Amino acid sequence: MIKVLVVDDDATARILLRAALRQANFDVGLAVDGEDALRQFRGQPWDLVMLDVEMPDISGHDVCIRMRAEAGDLLPIVMVTGMDDLESVQKAYDSGATDFIAKPLNRALIAHRVRYLIRANQAMLDLRDANARNAAILEALPDPLLELDIGGRIVECHVPDPHAPLGVISADWAGRTVLDALPTGVAEIFMTALAEANATGRSTGARFELKTGAQSLWFELSLSRKAVTTGEQPHVIALLRDISQSHAAVSAKR
Repeated sequence: MIKVLVVDDDATARILLRAALRQANFDVGLAVDGEDALRQFRGQPWDLVMLDVEMPDISGHDVCIRMRAEAGDLLPIVMVTGMDDLESVQKAYDSGATDFIAKPLNRALIAHRVRYLIRANQAMLDLRDANARNAAILEALPDPLLELDIGGRIVECHVPDPHAPLGVISADWAGRTVLDALPTGVAEIFMTALAEANATGRSTGARFELKTGAQSLWFELSLSRKAVTTGEQPHVIALLRDISQSHAAVSAKR
């Protein structure tokens, strides 16, 4: 059950908010002032805090600043204020508030507002987790990974070890085109595979050689068309697998 901490020195306001939120099946805690709010806030986890601005001991703005410093960016904190002028609203956001609600409160809309903020917060948490998983996957990859548009422009370039001898492959490729970054023959192989991946969804097996100084490195391309939403330009993900050792072994047997 979603846990909401309501902070207000006005007993009537606390009771009305609790009734509206409990009717929507939220678990509600009540704090009578800023000190009580901080004590309860630190005593257990909360999914959202509704915080009155005008309180006698510690102002809602100061309580919000302390909560935000301790909880980080993702906890929804709603400032409840009797002032809806631009300066008051800006001060609420400057204190770290996620949103604000002006008094007098519309009890019928309170639960809907809280549900919306909880959903938005959960979406942010899911996005953070997804980004962390993607970052871990990238770190685990031993080979370079590129994201390109269908014209061959490199949108992103992940190189696991910038000091590894991977030919001319560099994180500095981002923003350049394949034709600009690679030798002409290699670029043609790359663009052919890119066109196949865009047309069919994937392309595998294309191989090319890159030379750096006296060293010759061989790579195998695996490309996959990236899923996009309606209206977005198609992109392709390209994995460049270093097959230099296996290629040298095969060549030695011939």
